[in-house]
Amino acid sequence: MDSISEALRLHKLWTEGNPQGRRADLSGADLSGADISGAYLRRADLSGADLSSAYLSGADLSGADLSGAYLSGADLSGADMSGAHLRRAELRGAYLSGADLRGAYLLPGVNITTGTRAINPIGSRNDTLRVWYTDHGPYLQTGCFLGTRDEFLVAVTKKHGDNQHAQNYRLAVDLLLKLEPEATP
Repeated sequence: MDSISEALRLHKLWTEGNPQGRRADLSGADLSGADISGAYLRRADLSGADLSSAYLSGADLSGADLSGAYLSGADLSGADMSGAHLRRAELRGAYLSGADLRGAYLLPGVNITTGTRAINPIGSRNDTLRVWYTDHGPYLQTGCFLGTRDEFLVAVTKKHGDNQHAQNYRLAVDLLLKLEPEATP
C-alpha cells in the first residue's frame, strides 16, 4: 500500500471514529497527479494542498476545506463537494462534470445553490469563463478572477478596453447569464 492510500485510509478511520467533527490535517499536501478516485476525504483539511491533475472522480470531499488548494487540471467528475470551502481555490482546467457543489463556499458567505455553466476557449489566453450560480447571485470565474458580473466587466474593460476579446467576453457573459442554471440532483 502506498503512502497516499495509507493516509487516506487513516483519514477515513479518524473521521468516522470522531463524532466531535475533528478532521485530519492534510493541508499543504502534495497530491499532484495522484489517482485517488473515490477517496473518502469528508471534512478533510486540504487547504493549500496541491491536487493539480489529480484524479478525484467520485471522491467524497463534502465539507472539506479546499481553500487556497491548487486543483488545476484535476478530474472532479462526480465528486461530492457539497459544503466544501473553495475560497481562493485554483479551479482552472478542473473537470467538474457531475460534481455536487450544493452549499459549497466560493467566498465567505457565498454558497453555490445550483450548478454552473461555462464557455471555452475564450479571451487572450483561450481560458474558460464559468458562471457559478450562488445564493448571492451569479459569480464569474476565469483564470484567477472570481467576482460579480459588474466586477468582471470592469476588469475586462481595464485589461482589454473594447478590443475583440472584450467584446467576446461581454457576449459570453450575456449568454451565460441568460441560460438556466444546470440542475443538480
